[in-house]
Amino acid sequence: MNLTAITDEEGVYLKHFYDSLALGFHHELSNQTLCDVGAGAGFPSIPLKNCISRFKSDNCGLAQ
Repeated sequence: MNLTAITDEEGVYLKHFYDSLALGFHHELSNQTLCDVGAGAGFPSIPLKNCISRFKSDNCGLAQ
């Protein structure tokens, strides 16, 4: 299943990874917890978790 129409490499980096990490550019996220409702493919939680130490996230995907 394709969860997004973005398939080119540059688009994936800019529109998924960079957008996910942008929150960390403006807010201190160490020792913070994020509740990601409708996490889908894991954005933004997984990139943030991989790049920010002591960041916690609870991912809640929606089932149909």
